[in-house]
Amino acid sequence: MKFLSEMSPEELAGKRILLRVDFNVPLKNGRVSDDSRIQKTLPTIQKILENGASLAICSHLGRPGGKPNVKYSLQPVAEHLQTLLGKKVTFFTNPLENKFLEPGDIILLQNTRFFEEETQNNTLFAGALARGCNFFINDAFGTTHREHASTVGVAGLLPHAAGLLIEQEIRVLEGVLKNPEKPLTVIAGGAKMKTKIGVLEHFATVADNILLGGGIANTFLAAQGFQIGDSLFEATEIEHAKKIMDIAKKNKCEICLPSDVVVSREVSETAKARICPLSEMETGEKILDMGTETIAKYKEYIATSNLCVWNGPLGLFEMSPFATGTKEMAKAVHAAKKAVLGGGDTLDAVVKFGFSEEDFFHCSTGGGAMLCYLEGDKMPAIEALG
Repeated sequence: MKFLSEMSPEELAGKRILLRVDFNVPLKNGRVSDDSRIQKTLPTIQKILENGASLAICSHLGRPGGKPNVKYSLQPVAEHLQTLLGKKVTFFTNPLENKFLEPGDIILLQNTRFFEEETQNNTLFAGALARGCNFFINDAFGTTHREHASTVGVAGLLPHAAGLLIEQEIRVLEGVLKNPEKPLTVIAGGAKMKTKIGVLEHFATVADNILLGGGIANTFLAAQGFQIGDSLFEATEIEHAKKIMDIAKKNKCEICLPSDVVVSREVSETAKARICPLSEMETGEKILDMGTETIAKYKEYIATSNLCVWNGPLGLFEMSPFATGTKEMAKAVHAAKKAVLGGGDTLDAVVKFGFSEEDFFHCSTGGGAMLCYLEGDKMPAIEALG
């Protein structure tokens, strides 16, 4: 695979580059409300421009369903990018127009997912996106597990390279996947375990500990025969949970589950919550966070680890009665020797509790892509750059 970092100024000078980025950022009142994903792509953009190339930038935003929708227009992103760069950014409402680019020009194309051909990896659509460009750089790690026209199709039509962000993601995740520092602790939470089955099966063979919380922990507790009241869990995944526990046992990896929990009969900011052992849950109560005993136990594992990998909040952190577990894990992971984080909810949580992404060794820009990579799953957009 060719990396942008390895390209000489002579290789970039005069190039008309189609750059795929992940500008899938939140908008509020017609403005970008969180530009962290844009900020992480700026080094790639600046390196390209500093070496005399021009840029046609493409991205998706939201899920418009293959049709134009003003709610998901990238025009506010173009305006924000222009402010960040201090250079003119021309917005193309029709991303399929020819791109007559001069050195130093920057254009941002309209949302690629306004076209159903994007997610179909349509060759004609990929050709139209590439029209007027003579080189392709992909720096959208968060979409590398998708086989789309703007990530895979154009790579088959133009000479190509991986951007600085994708290079960083690959180097960090390769280390976690193939040569993880030990002791290794994996922290997994969130509501659903379906997307995490593969990565949990993998880490059950190499991690020293796997700490579980959220809905995933409830599914494992149910698999062990615990009564979990009206708690969120996935009955269809109980057999997978049992399989993962068997794999972990064979490989001397400890699966850690909450021993005490925060429960409530209602889910609200003003809910009355209490901490109790699992055995003392009452009918109608829901598990919504970890208890103090579990938090203390999990902190001990994290403190003695040389590497922590965290994906998914460990409780309903959005509501203060159920935020303590995730908040305390954020503090513990921040103090850890080395931590790799991924997943939008995980990053939202650490920011909510006063940390920035720069406070950790590595925060992946793609939760789903990170899981696929660590699972060893197919990564079509990365393979297309090979």
